[in-house]
Amino acid sequence: MIIIIILEVRKIFNLPKIKKILLTSNIKITIIYTVYNIKAKIIMTESAQKPRARRGRIFPDIQIPKEELARREAEAEAFSERCEIIFQKLLPELIEQYYGWYIAIEPDSGDYFIDKDKETASLKARQKHPNVIHHMFGINETGVSGTI
Repeated sequence: MIIIIILEVRKIFNLPKIKKILLTSNIKITIIYTVYNIKAKIIMTESAQKPRARRGRIFPDIQIPKEELARREAEAEAFSERCEIIFQKLLPELIEQYYGWYIAIEPDSGDYFIDKDKETASLKARQKHPNVIHHMFGINETGVSGTI
């Protein structure tokens, strides 16, 4: 707790006695002199604690082991490679007729869905295979489906 004592400059109160009483009770004292106040006021305020900066994870109990992260990354890479193989097989015949369109590929069945709109192609893939992940490509030379 901090006690702030505000005194009027022209009137000197028994400040050493007040200090001695407050210091014996281990309380921090801040003294502010002001010309405008006529009476001495003692204001008691709670000391504001600075919030500590958090370090580390928000949920430290939930941590994914490095082996699990490596396994997930390998699975994602294998999935992308399977989709890329199907895309490269289809690209020569599709690029002439559907240049600039989008293709959603489901690698396990080999099904693919083509549309001018990326969201529509994705929707068609989800309707046919609702709980399966598909990969989206742009039908162009690079296969990139977005812009920067």
